Amino acid sequence: MNLKKAFLKLEERFPSHIKIFRVYKDDFTEIQINELPEIGFIITDDSRRVDENTLFFSTYYSKKFLNDAISKKPVGLFLSKKEFQDVLHQPYEGYYIVGKKKPDFYLGYLSSIYYDDPSKNMYIVAITGTNGKTTTSFMIYHLWKKKQIPCAVIGTLGVYYWNSSEENHLETGFTTPRSYELHKILSLLNEKNIRHIAIEASSEALALRRLEGLNIQKAIFTTFGRDHLDFHQTLNAYFFAKLHLFFLTLRTTEQKIPFIVVYDKNTYYHFYKFIRKTRSKILILLKTHLNYPYVKNQPTPLIFNQFNALCALYGASENELPLFDLNETPLEDFKGVPGRVDRIKLSDNIDVIIDYAHTPDALENLLKELKKEYANLILVFGCGGNRDREKRPIMGEIASNYSDLIVLTDDNPRNEDPKLIREEIKKGIPLNKTNLIKEIGDRREAIKFSIEYCLSHNINQKTCLVIAGKGHENYQIIQNKKIPFSDKEVVLEFLHEKTTR
Repeated sequence: MNLKKAFLKLEERFPSHIKIFRVYKDDFTEIQINELPEIGFIITDDSRRVDENTLFFSTYYSKKFLNDAISKKPVGLFLSKKEFQDVLHQPYEGYYIVGKKKPDFYLGYLSSIYYDDPSKNMYIVAITGTNGKTTTSFMIYHLWKKKQIPCAVIGTLGVYYWNSSEENHLETGFTTPRSYELHKILSLLNEKNIRHIAIEASSEALALRRLEGLNIQKAIFTTFGRDHLDFHQTLNAYFFAKLHLFFLTLRTTEQKIPFIVVYDKNTYYHFYKFIRKTRSKILILLKTHLNYPYVKNQPTPLIFNQFNALCALYGASENELPLFDLNETPLEDFKGVPGRVDRIKLSDNIDVIIDYAHTPDALENLLKELKKEYANLILVFGCGGNRDREKRPIMGEIASNYSDLIVLTDDNPRNEDPKLIREEIKKGIPLNKTNLIKEIGDRREAIKFSIEYCLSHNINQKTCLVIAGKGHENYQIIQNKKIPFSDKEVVLEFLHEKTTR
């Protein structure tokens, strides 16, 4: 794809949106798109990857590196109107490109054009929600594999794709990859004749317009709770970032019922308004839909996983042609997702469950369900630094409502004082329950203490040690460093040491 051809195609989609200025020595001229050169180019918003063949997009996160990008003399700069005014005085030869909207918006569409619209012939299901995105997407992937459909899942754990004979894995580093990386992945999958894709759509990615230019056939909304307010600032902004997925899907879907929403009184009102405004058909999932073998017969049939399973079934099924009957049990051999209700047997009466639950809703849903199964709950958790501080005491209160012992430890403290994070969690724990708290900052030591506590206090009652907050993560972020660390590996190390003593 050359520069001129790509922008002519962009102009077809957004007529009169783009202005282009050519800068050469002392000559500064507005030009027409058909005056662009027919040269190859590379798209990026990462200033570290810029060279003379690059078209650099100044996006939400990359704009602070704009000067670095300019110094590397890219062929073009896609800027906001304000940035265009600010950089005019800088020495640069190339093309300034300015649109009616922010560069983030056009990046997705140009990326799709660049890779020849790889999603146009795909069946793409996008899943958003505070919790349940990863599990639901992997369940969809599992169901497709059961039917021998070549498929892929893109999300928190990277990219997994299956071509009917073997599975492959790619790391991405994002829940939802950046636009040009996402369309590159879809292009790769297209070449492998993989056209059924489940994608996790994070609220931040939706707000940053990373899914623009994508042909989405179904959108799923799993749950809504408190998370990512360090980015969105308000719950209202957080909700509407997620709702944007539904408007994106409206543009491209061919499905009879393109939207699936798990009923929640906090979200129903907004979706009712959405239905009235768009006249869309939405499948609302209720608890009455859960009384079937399909949702009950799975390795971890907790109620939120039952809803995830229903979302997966209807999401995987095209144009309401059911992939499986509700009396079938295709999830009974579902292996689950790393770090999501990941169960390890400690002894006959004691289980360890490792889970990613790092939001108030996720933690409460997990503990509430486990309390039905176990007589004793021991909880190890903390909260991340440089993130939403207001959720910390909320999670402390939730922990105290369900746990028989709370071992407060560090999560990813980042640049905050971990002791102060723990103090903020403790503010939510009632004074008459402070005797439940054991504070051990070192996460490895906290986990080992908790295992030893369970083994030494076991009184022939079913006990569960819940290690929450990090799940699949194989690192801990302290200051600006990612230090190798895995909750699961620490548990397995302890068990290995115990058996070899």
